Amino acid sequence: MVPAWSKTNTIDPIVLSAIEKQEVGGIIFFQGSPYTQAYQQNFYQQSSKLPLLIGIDGEWGLAMRLTNLKKFPFQMTLAASKDPNFCYNVGYAIGLQCKLMGVMINFAPDVDVNTNPDNPIIGFRSLGDNPETISLLAKQISQGMEDAGIYSCAKHFPGHGN
Repeated sequence: MVPAWSKTNTIDPIVLSAIEKQEVGGIIFFQGSPYTQAYQQNFYQQSSKLPLLIGIDGEWGLAMRLTNLKKFPFQMTLAASKDPNFCYNVGYAIGLQCKLMGVMINFAPDVDVNTNPDNPIIGFRSLGDNPETISLLAKQISQGMEDAGIYSCAKHFPGHGN
């Protein structure tokens, strides 16, 4: 997958070249807006010989990367609920949001074990400091997204945490 930013309607010549000449299989979108991402996705899909896999890194939904969208709870908040069903429902809702946007894979949930309180990257992105709890809740988030028709991808390995 090649990275793309949807901050403007401008088509990135590097992304377009990767699609047309190297025949890459997908795009992962980062910061932008839902409108410009939809425009770019359609343009890139039409420029590709094969259907592109569209991805995003949206741990708390598309609002992690796109403006003016509903932000779902951070993973730390999900873990504080201690409710696997709540985690499933949030994962399902995030999956539906992705599906509406044409995103096929969400690089979430984050399964880093938060063992260092001074870690500037993990913090609220983690489901906690207990591997068993993290596994249980992450599985539910993933299952929710997958039941909504979106691939999920647990990360980070080895990661920003443990």
